Amino acid sequence: MAEVRARPAYANRNMRGAKPFTAEQIARLRRLVDQYGLQTAAEIAGTSTNAICRVRARGWTVGAIGPQRKPRPTDFVLQADDMSLLDLSRHYGVSVATVSRWAAEVGRKPKQGHRTPSFVLPANAPALVKRHGMKAAAGLCGCHPETLRKHLRIAAALNDRSAGWAERRIAA
Repeated sequence: MAEVRARPAYANRNMRGAKPFTAEQIARLRRLVDQYGLQTAAEIAGTSTNAICRVRARGWTVGAIGPQRKPRPTDFVLQADDMSLLDLSRHYGVSVATVSRWAAEVGRKPKQGHRTPSFVLPANAPALVKRHGMKAAAGLCGCHPETLRKHLRIAAALNDRSAGWAERRIAA
């Protein structure tokens, strides 16, 4: 589950160039809200009720400023040797730039190349198609019928001895 990062609450209504609330200001806001209520406290402090609500939702603490970087997973070193950058980013649910930073931190270079193919044609696929039909065979193989049809066409062209080398090369 992704952690929700709270936006910092700012001391004035104009967000441009504004400074976040300090610990002293937050303590004063808390006292004002307890004593006078939210609307009156916002008027006394010269801020918005929305800013006070964000501080209250955060537990009356000072918010972190700037991007919060995700920590490197403990199994990253094991996975980095066998997976590409794109695979690692999908595996951990982060961007490729984050995976690159993690790789630089541990001094590893992820596997180069594109994403590893997720579908491998089973040896008995032609028999499955003949027996069950394309749609049912694709369901048994765990892929879309068009994917199975494409892989069968490529396999047939590669195994076709009557075709010349150029036709086999084009099919691959």
